[in-house]
Amino acid sequence: MTRETKDNCIEKVCNLPLDFMTADKSSVTLLQELKFASFANDISQQDIKDYLSLHKNLIDAWEIWSEDKRTWGYSLSISSDNYFVGSLEPGGKENFSKSFPKAEEACAEFILREVSAISKINYDKNTCNSTTLSCSADPLIKIHP
Repeated sequence: MTRETKDNCIEKVCNLPLDFMTADKSSVTLLQELKFASFANDISQQDIKDYLSLHKNLIDAWEIWSEDKRTWGYSLSISSDNYFVGSLEPGGKENFSKSFPKAEEACAEFILREVSAISKINYDKNTCNSTTLSCSADPLIKIHP
């Protein structure tokens, strides 16, 4: 994989909420088209955070994405001094919760968890290095805090 291809994937992943609003395609289709699953092992939270630092408007787009879901799964909550990512199971039980010192960090965590869940890729922070997404083609989503 070239750096240019990885950078393009990062850009497209970060712009997913905007592309979703303008394209007549599902989020699954958009992620398949950009081949996120092929690049997921090489995209780190830091990569996403760096992109968001240059494109802060996308943080608001992802927060709106999170609010519009109104269902179980991952959520992103950003206020003036609180940056939080959480996850609810279908029954409403919380199974993941973490706060962050900066909005970019919380949003990067949310993006990686959300697009991994949409793509049905395992996101296991316990078995990967500290900043890189670990994935497999397993059709079941296994989320570990």
